[in-house]
Amino acid sequence: MRLAQSRALDLYAARRAAFFHAQGFGADPQGLAAYAVAAGAAGRRLLEAWARVTDAAAEARYLNEQNGALIRCASRPSTGSFAHLEAATGRTTLYTACVRASGPPPQRVFGPD
Repeated sequence: MRLAQSRALDLYAARRAAFFHAQGFGADPQGLAAYAVAAGAAGRRLLEAWARVTDAAAEARYLNEQNGALIRCASRPSTGSFAHLEAATGRTTLYTACVRASGPPPQRVFGPD
């Protein structure tokens, strides 16, 4: 879902840029401001709508950062557990997404060599 939303935002930005360029304005904040001045009353509505878009984008960025922090916190215990397993076996083991060791299973040696 996040990928679809990201693509939708990219498409929106590309369409906005194409529209502003077709009107002779840049797609940057200065182009938006110049377009708003040229559009008169409609420009004021555009700026109000743009303010809502930028507020929503800032909130989305903040929530995405919070989500990343929560994911990092939740994965720390498992990361530490893997480090302990590796230290106990004396080797580095690669684990799959299902937390299974990849490659051949470790060989146990019983008794003296």
